[in-house]
Amino acid sequence: MLVDIERMPDDPLEANGFGIVSQWAIDALGEDFRQQALAWYRQYHHFAAAKLNALASPLLIDCHSFSSHPTPLCPCPPDIDICIGWNEDDTAPAPPLLDRIVAYFIDCGYSVGINSPFSHSKTFPEAKDYHTLMIEINKRCYMDEQTLNCSSNFAPLHDRLLRLYSVIMNYNSAPSCR
Repeated sequence: MLVDIERMPDDPLEANGFGIVSQWAIDALGEDFRQQALAWYRQYHHFAAAKLNALASPLLIDCHSFSSHPTPLCPCPPDIDICIGWNEDDTAPAPPLLDRIVAYFIDCGYSVGINSPFSHSKTFPEAKDYHTLMIEINKRCYMDEQTLNCSSNFAPLHDRLLRLYSVIMNYNSAPSCR
């Protein structure tokens, strides 16, 4: 990864080469690239914060995946399918919504980690009055990590995520995996 929009300025992982611009990218592409990447990062943050500020009661869903194999950021292979993370501040979604999301994934047959092996969710300090939630999906749930081909589980997972997003949008509806 060259630029990680999830990192914050002065992120503690920067000491390990995993800052906004990875150390190997700086080594390979130079300081000019780092400066341009930081400009892109600031531009993205400004744009996203403006979008959040324009909405009434927004929920930012920070959804991505993680490897089932050891990585520098997660040396112990996680034995869970889905990781749900949130911040322990005003950006945390309401506990009943978090409970519904966790129950939804469990009902769908997935094992769920709560703020483990990863924690927290993307924030935009420039944005006001929003909530944020991280949903990280173990790649083994939808792909062959060796060939990078989608598995037969890809379409069902996709459908389940769309159904979950509908449940979140219609917060008063009962979540069901079926």
